[in-house]
Amino acid sequence: MRDLKLQFTEESPARTTSEDLNFNFRTIKAEIERIESSYIKKTHDPVYWDNLCFPSNSISIGGLSSPPGVEPNTGLLLFDSVAAETIGILALMPRSKKIQTGLRPNVHWKKTTNGAGGIAWQMRYRWFNIGELWGAWSSIMTITDDPGTTQIYAVSSFDEIPPPDNETVLSLCLIQFGRGPTDPGDTYGADALLYGFDLNYQKSRIGTETEFA
Repeated sequence: MRDLKLQFTEESPARTTSEDLNFNFRTIKAEIERIESSYIKKTHDPVYWDNLCFPSNSISIGGLSSPPGVEPNTGLLLFDSVAAETIGILALMPRSKKIQTGLRPNVHWKKTTNGAGGIAWQMRYRWFNIGELWGAWSSIMTITDDPGTTQIYAVSSFDEIPPPDNETVLSLCLIQFGRGPTDPGDTYGADALLYGFDLNYQKSRIGTETEFA
């Protein structure tokens, strides 16, 4: 009986301590959190917003057939209430942009007097990939806005621009933008000052793993 007791003692497993239990619990909990995080990332891919900014005093107007005026103290652009004046904006899509998502254009501007009336902003665009022709202009998009009889900073937003079919990295969006003084919604009888133009876009990564793809 004594030998049997010794044999039983020698073959018995080591006693599990509270520290062992805590370690196992933490290990299992960490693994569950890792699996949950991976699942959320795959099924609920986070998307963030950013924008491409084009301050009006950085936009070249040289060579344009009907350029806007220039405010002498700041170099910001002034759009006439009678003549149709336009500018060109070229946007190279950033590598962080989420492919096959659109662009949301916004106009940052103000009135130059406290007069009544609204402004009609207009734009059209070409959006194309590397290796493609730039194609025809889109139809003209128009928005009208009236911030009242003050010279407050106003932001007017166009509808979203859809991406080209099979959008690729580093696509280009060429925009022709201006005021539409002959539009029925343009009733403000003085210059409109453009602070800038921007394109809101969705981003889902910090960059690309290859240079052109």
